[in-house]
Amino acid sequence: MRDNDSIPEASAEVPVPGLLAGMAGFVWLAACLIFVRPVMERWNLGGGSMLLVYALPALALMFAILAHGNLHREMRQAVRAGYLLGISLLILGGDLLLLALAALIILANLPLDRFHY
Repeated sequence: MRDNDSIPEASAEVPVPGLLAGMAGFVWLAACLIFVRPVMERWNLGGGSMLLVYALPALALMFAILAHGNLHREMRQAVRAGYLLGISLLILGGDLLLLALAALIILANLPLDRFHY
């Protein structure tokens, strides 16, 4: 008979690194959209610099959260870095889709009867 006391149980207090990275990236992208975008438009910077401000810090934040987690520590460092970068890019794409969906829902619920042409 097996002793079940030696099997560690999943704790509800430790969040999944992918979920934590996704939430952190979403908060960063929403904050950039609300606070940073008006400043960058005032400075008349191009779309490339806006993309750098939006995507690179969010990607670095998600990569750092995933790298400090216990996700595939048995891999070599270079392979694991590439793997985590790919997951970070997938999470960034999901966050961008979620942000677009939130904007669509907000725009769909605006009262449009006050606009007259």
